[in-house]
Order: sequence, then C-alpha cells, then structure tokens
Amino acid sequence: MRFCAFSLSILLACAIPGACGGKRKKVQEEPVSEPTSQHLPGAEAYSAHLVEELRAATLAKGPDYKPRTRHLNSNGSATYTNRLAKEPSPYLQQHAHNPVNWYPWGDEAFEAAKRLDRPVLLSIGYSTCHWCHVMEEESFEDEETARFLNENYIAIKVDREERPDVDSIYMTALHAMGQSGGWPLNVWLTPDRKPFYGGTYFPPEDGRGRPAFVTILGKLKTAFDTDREGLLKASSEVVAQIEQMAKPVAGSTDIPGEEVLSLAATHYASAFDSVHGGRKAGGRGNKFPSSMPVRFLLRHYRRSGDKKFLDMAILTLDKMAAGGMYDQAAGGFHRYSTDPRWLVPHFEKMLYDNALLVPGYIEAFQITGDKRHKKVAQHVLAYVAREMRAPGGGFFSATDADSVGPDGEREEGYYFTWTPDELREILGVDRAKVAQAYWGVTSGGNFEGRSILHVTRPLSEIAAKEKLSLPEAELIVEEAREALYQARQKRPAPATDNKVLVAWNGLMISAYAQAARSFGPDVKRDLDYLAIAAKAAEFILKEMRVEGRLLRSYQGGKAHLKAYVEDYAFFIAGLLDLYMASGATHWLSSAIELQAKLDLHYADTDAGAYFMTADDHERLLTREKPAKDGAIPSGNSYAIANLQRLFELTSDTQYRDRAEAGFRAFGQTLKRGPTGLSELLLALDYRVSAVQQIVIVTPSGGDAGAFRKIVAEHFLPNQIYVETEEGEPLESLAKMIPLLKSKIAIAGQVTAYVCQDSHCELPTGDVEVFRKQLGL
Repeated sequence: MRFCAFSLSILLACAIPGACGGKRKKVQEEPVSEPTSQHLPGAEAYSAHLVEELRAATLAKGPDYKPRTRHLNSNGSATYTNRLAKEPSPYLQQHAHNPVNWYPWGDEAFEAAKRLDRPVLLSIGYSTCHWCHVMEEESFEDEETARFLNENYIAIKVDREERPDVDSIYMTALHAMGQSGGWPLNVWLTPDRKPFYGGTYFPPEDGRGRPAFVTILGKLKTAFDTDREGLLKASSEVVAQIEQMAKPVAGSTDIPGEEVLSLAATHYASAFDSVHGGRKAGGRGNKFPSSMPVRFLLRHYRRSGDKKFLDMAILTLDKMAAGGMYDQAAGGFHRYSTDPRWLVPHFEKMLYDNALLVPGYIEAFQITGDKRHKKVAQHVLAYVAREMRAPGGGFFSATDADSVGPDGEREEGYYFTWTPDELREILGVDRAKVAQAYWGVTSGGNFEGRSILHVTRPLSEIAAKEKLSLPEAELIVEEAREALYQARQKRPAPATDNKVLVAWNGLMISAYAQAARSFGPDVKRDLDYLAIAAKAAEFILKEMRVEGRLLRSYQGGKAHLKAYVEDYAFFIAGLLDLYMASGATHWLSSAIELQAKLDLHYADTDAGAYFMTADDHERLLTREKPAKDGAIPSGNSYAIANLQRLFELTSDTQYRDRAEAGFRAFGQTLKRGPTGLSELLLALDYRVSAVQQIVIVTPSGGDAGAFRKIVAEHFLPNQIYVETEEGEPLESLAKMIPLLKSKIAIAGQVTAYVCQDSHCELPTGDVEVFRKQLGL
C-alpha cells in the first residue's frame, strides 16, 4: 500500500514526462572571472573563515575558470559563491554560484536546520541531467526564489552519481508517496532527515496542472510552522514505508531454476517491438537499451535453440546502431531514445551505457560472424578512448546533452546535428550526396530544423543508385564519418563530467577486456584494448584504494567517499575479465582481495546477498539491499555472478555458498518478476549450465594462440579459461587455482583440458579435437 505524502490540496507535482529530457531554456555563455562574491540574498552572513575558503577554492580553478551562472560582476567574476565551490563533484560545482545558500549533504546542514528550526529542501541530480539544468536556470538562479529559500529553508544539493545511497532512499520515499520518479529529485525533509513531501521538476510559475515551485515552498513552510504534529506523523509513515520497500521480497528456501529463465524469455517475447527492436514503447514513447536485455536473449537462444530469441537480439542491436541514439559520426550511444524508432535521443552520453552495450555487440558477432556488430563495438571503444579517458588511465563519467550553438547560447542537440549545406561544405557535393542519402540529412531536418544522423536504408541501395560499387560507397561513408567528426570538433563541445567512478570504470574495463580477448587490438585505430583496460585497473588500484578498501569517486587529484557494493562488484568483474583476457595472475589476486573486503563489510550474513553500503558507512534512514536491475545493473546481480566465477576458478566453496545464499535472497523476486532482475538472469543461466573449465598448458616458450583463438571467437558464455606455462608458473598459479594440479604439457606440446559437470575430456594437443570437446 502506498502512503500519500503530507496532504496540501493544491500540491500535485508529479514527474514530468521524460524527466531529464526535452528542450531547455537557453542560457548565455559565461565569461572569465575572478572571485569577488557578494552576500547571498536572505542568507546568514558567512564567517570570515568560510569566505576565505570559498575564495581559495575559486582561485584554485585557475585564470580560465568561467562561473556557470548569469549573475556576474563587471569584471566577469561570479556575484555569488556558496559552499558547493569547495566540493569536487562537477554537478555540485555547477551550482556553486547560484544565489541559493546550498549545503552539501552532511551533518552541518542538518545541524543548521535544527538550530534554525527550518525544513530542509533536498535537491538531487547529476551533471548531464537536462531538466536539472532547466530547474536551475528557472528557479535556483532566480534571486527572489533563492531569497525565499535562504530565509526559510536549509537547501542541500546532492550528486546522485556520487551518493547513490542518498538518491535511492529518497527516490524510494517519492515512490512511497505514490509518485513516479525522475531527476531533478526534490524532497522536503524534517531536520532529522525524514521526508514529508517530494516531486521532480517544478515550474517557476503556476500552470499546466502543476503549482509553481515558490508556491509549494511557501505552503510547505507554513505547514511546517503551523501543523508540525501532522507533518511529523506523515514523515514517520513515509519512513516506515521506505524501510519496508527497501527490503527485498522474502527469500526462498530453494534456488530458482530454468523455469525462471523460460518465464523471463516469454515475457520479453510478448513485449518485443518486432518493427524497431527493443521493448514496445510505453505511454511516453521512451526506449532504453536495458529494457530488452540482448545478452539474456542470446543465452536463451543458445539454451533453447529457438531462433526467435536470436532474431529479437539482432534486430534490437541493429536498430539501435542505425538510429540517432547512436552517434554516427563519433561512435558511442546516447542515453536513451524519446521515440520508438531510436531516432531522437536525449543527447547526454553515459560511460555505463556504452560499457554495457559493447559486450552485447561482441557476443552477437561471436554467434553470427557479422562484422557489423564487431564494427559497432570497435567504434564505441574508439570513441571512449578518444574522448572519455582521464589522465592516468581511468574513464570520465559522462558528457552533457547541451552545448553552445552558433548564437552563443546553450541548446540541446546542436552539436550532434547537421544540415545539407554543412555536409556539402565539409564533404564536397559528390560525397555529400551519398552521406545525405545514407544518414537522412534533409533540408527540413528531424530535430529543431536540423538532422540527427541515422541510417535510412542499406548502403547497397544507395551505391546502386549512384552507380558505385559497394566498397566505394563504404569508403565514402567511412571517410565522411571521420570528416564530420573532425568538423564537429570545431564546435563548442558539450561539457564533460570528469569524475572517475570505480563502478562505471569497472564496467568499461570489462568491455575493453572482452574486446581484447575476442578481437585482439584494433590495428586500424592503433588501440590496444588490453593495455587500455589494464591502465584503468591500475589507476583504480593505485589511486582509489586506501588500506585495501575502495573509494567511490576521483576528481581533482583526490579520491573520496566510501565505495558501494556496485563499486566492488563491477570492478571485480572487470578484474576477472582482465585475467581471462591476459592471463596475468595479479588481476585474479586483486579480485580475490577485493571480494574479501566486500564479504567482510557488505554481506548480509543472515539473509544472503549484500547491502548497498558498508557496515561502517554513514547511518541513513535505512540500509538498503539493491534488488533491481535498471539502466545500471544491481551490484548484487554482478556480485553473485562474480562469486560463481571465483568458485569455478578457485574451488573455494565459500564463494559457491555465498552465491547460493544470494539466489535464495532474491528467489521470490525472480519467480514473481524475473525481468526486474535481468542481469541476475545471466548469473542464473551460468548456474544452471554445465560450466566449461578450460585449461591450456604450454611448454616453455610454447604458443597457445590457435587454442585461444577458438575460445575467443565463439559464444561460450558459461566458461572459465586458464592458460599457463608448465613448471614454476603453473605450480604458483595452482595455489590459487587447484584444478591446475597435475596438468602438464604432454609430450612437450600445447595441451588442452576441458572439464564440465565433474567430467573431463581426454587431454588433447589437437586443435580440431579441442573444438569438438567445446561442442563447436
């Protein structure tokens, strides 16, 4: 039963359709500045010490720093500076010069609320969130709105990407109030952190069935002052709902089996868009890649032999790659599509989306041999290497949807769109003719009078019409792709969120490691996938680990915030993939060490699986146990998969036991609604399969390349692969991987050992026999 928030008759602020999407009000580009900030309107004066800290923080940004605000002094400096100027988060930095007296999340803010006896406005977003920018410009940059906030509230800003725990709890509160979620997330709290009202985007003026932000602020402040008892009662009931909703459905005594996989497959088949791929679009028309998990479909095809599921996966992958959601010029996927055709995206690009999509294209290539899928994966990885790599080797988090247009104002999508005249100027008339036809660039456009590049028809049709051979047309398209990319580089680029998150980096490390294993290096682009993955992993182990424990975020030369279960789980998965791709044992050792930390500080030893936060984390309203796979998978889904892989490698039964406890913890959830845990379905497929243990032993100086190639080029999702040299390397590795014991290179030849279901095939040095043993 959902509880309705504190009741005020005029208050009804539901999530705007397509939160963090749509067009936003244009804002003037900001000039260079020096710090000469004034007192925030309606706020208590800052202490001299705090003023000096803010001044130093602003000066540290360097002479080229441009305050992101419309409130500027004559010398270009920001009129206002608040506490967020000291915070490393790029999202909090965006709000550092609002006239709002923002606090970061922490005890200082809530102590101030208690001292002043005020309610708290908690506003949560992220740096590339479009509607967060809209509400900032309309409300948080407005001096009168800021004055009212500063005189009546304590205002707190949170970056949901750095604090997913805070975001999750108060998003759960919004759901408990009967509202749909989205960002910006705005929640009203008591001074003891209990929520009593919330919503997403609020407009600056009454209208469209929604009250103005200032109206709600006023009504809720009045309620806080005049009906405290009723408000506190409401907040306590919401907290009780949060605690209940944060717990997964009661576990089961048995572990789910193949019937759950079949149930999920049936659901996905019934929800499939047979024209455009993916899941049928709902009322808002939005399509997210994660809503139709192609990697599960590929596994179900392998298990069932029903080609329908392969066709569903391939159509989805092809339609996404052909649409405007895919950046046809630079590579990489935008966050999601606003229409069923994958044509018009929200233009932000997230590291995690691209990391999670690459393995699907790799696996599709392994099954079909269709080089289109390999090219998409390579193009995405080339984009990440070119635009998202941080100094030192990690990966940045995201790029914004908005950029500065030709009129000097920020607007969504301009950077990624084109006109026929622009193509002719860049490519010349003849090449532009092919590019226009292939990518659907027209004079009318398909977005704000300009065209989002998308594949409109097979290139063979265009080649025939233009009397070109297909190779000639392919060359024109590839040359045009690079030419448009280079021309686009001259435009003001969308802002980059340059924080490095362990979890998202772990996902991208997996993507590069899997590509390295399946494709080898990208010689054409001079990209060594394995080296890129290794450098990112080394960066995290060196810069984002203290006393053996991970820290969540790195920005400005410093790591901070205790890690979450997803940080450990995603990064451990990346380390295991690195080990499989390279054979370097230190990656396996690091994975085992981090798994021990995860087990020690995050495990629910009573009910199974893992809590989101560590046992010594800040105490919040509840300690959540992630139990849902969305655009970002649950840390528990990855952790359970990791445990199974570690068991198969090490034979240590504690890993198997923890994995089974995890399956039991989510057993009822899987049985009732398996698609809510789509990533955990991959782990379940692994569990109910006969996992292949593949060991290759080489003599000193021997080359296992032919054997390795067979494993890498085929879709063998439920296997572990160990390659080692006989003698001391094997003996040393056998201490971690006992199944290596007694394995030798027979007769001085490279020898393969294949085992599954407690049964081993005869050792072989014959590549063709090895192929048959793998069932290929």
